[in-house]
Amino acid sequence: MTKDGGFFYTSSASERDAAVGKHGWKVTRTPLYHLSRAPFRGGKPLYRLRWTKKASYIVTASVAERERLVTSGRFRYDGVLGYAPASAGAGGEVKVFRLSGENRWRLAIASHTRKILANEPGWKLDGPLLYQFRQAG
Repeated sequence: MTKDGGFFYTSSASERDAAVGKHGWKVTRTPLYHLSRAPFRGGKPLYRLRWTKKASYIVTASVAERERLVTSGRFRYDGVLGYAPASAGAGGEVKVFRLSGENRWRLAIASHTRKILANEPGWKLDGPLLYQFRQAG
């Protein structure tokens, strides 16, 4: 979690360590699993964008949404976060949802999504975003 209260996602241990060590951000207990760093058959890229006003990040799998957000001037494109199965049939075992609230965006698996919506006012469900592998592989 960033000092601005935003959520930051990375598939890189070195990037995570720099965010914690250099910027003082905190690692959350969000139960997310594994993404691939390379494209694969049945996979889709995930794009990370930073909100220009604060250290708050949004993840999308949609090129159209990425372009719309960047063109708005409100977001800066940070690059490909990683690659995820486009469906359970492509190897994804864990469905991940995106939530938004008060210029913050977060990802959560189904059970965590239900807890957030029930216990943390202000969050709304944007919908399913991706599938993840349960383990590195």
